[in-house]
Amino acid sequence: MIRKLVVVIGAQGAGKDFIMNLLQSRLICYTMSTVRTRFADSLNEAVAPILGISVKELQDRNLKEEKRFSFGANRSGIESKWSSRDVQKEVGRLLRDNLGEDVFINALDRKYSNPLSILLISDLRYQNELEWVRKQGGKVVYIHNEKAAQAQKARESVTTWDCGKRVHYPPESEKLQWDFYNKDENPDYWLDNNDFDNHSHFDDFVKFVVDYLEQK
Repeated sequence: MIRKLVVVIGAQGAGKDFIMNLLQSRLICYTMSTVRTRFADSLNEAVAPILGISVKELQDRNLKEEKRFSFGANRSGIESKWSSRDVQKEVGRLLRDNLGEDVFINALDRKYSNPLSILLISDLRYQNELEWVRKQGGKVVYIHNEKAAQAQKARESVTTWDCGKRVHYPPESEKLQWDFYNKDENPDYWLDNNDFDNHSHFDDFVKFVVDYLEQK
């Protein structure tokens, strides 16, 4: 038997954690015990004590962009302010560059090695993570929220003109999300989350997940 994985991807603010928390609660009704986790959990657990804050505060959406941390001058003699997200990105990049791009996948893999585990993972970002999930036979869910996607595009991406065409260049950590948005990558399930009050979309999604989890 192999672990079951349900992994979601979507724009920041699309409702990934909201949906996964609801899903976990609903699966209890089917006597299915699940684990909520992220590929970035080990990174967060490393960064939080560096900043002197809790992992919960590190994940606070209202605080993570605020440049409130200073570590003194760097090698060039320049002192600058960092947001917690800046530090996460820098530490994550250093670890992937020096320990291999699968460093966080391997950490999650070791932590949840029990073949009976049902993992609900809410932070799919990179192509190697997608390949690992598919190799495990996991299900990838794209959560679509147009307002969140366009807000993230305006906030983090570069849009320019090339040969008379408007071209969108997302940062590396968001490229995979846009591949799903543009349907260059195909999810196992596309969940429309533009209307939080429409429970029929979510009910259909739960049925899809239960059918998958009940497969031998």
